[in-house]
Amino acid sequence: MALPHRNDMPLLIGAKDIMSRFGMTESVFYNFIRMGMPVRKINNRLYAHIDNIDLFLRRVTVGDPIEISDDPISGLDQNGT
Repeated sequence: MALPHRNDMPLLIGAKDIMSRFGMTESVFYNFIRMGMPVRKINNRLYAHIDNIDLFLRRVTVGDPIEISDDPISGLDQNGT
């Protein structure tokens, strides 16, 4: 019996695998970790289940929508932040 193709497996192994699956940059990935994204470190390797991360992302993205201006400079202070 052949093993399922890697893209079909619900278990993600390693930060790169998790970031790639969800289209996250490294900084976004670590921000989500700080927010409680369900990732476990076992023997210095990160593991996550796709369904758990999907549920986490559903929960953190619920709420009133934000307005995004067409002007990228709008809303910045004098320091550009």
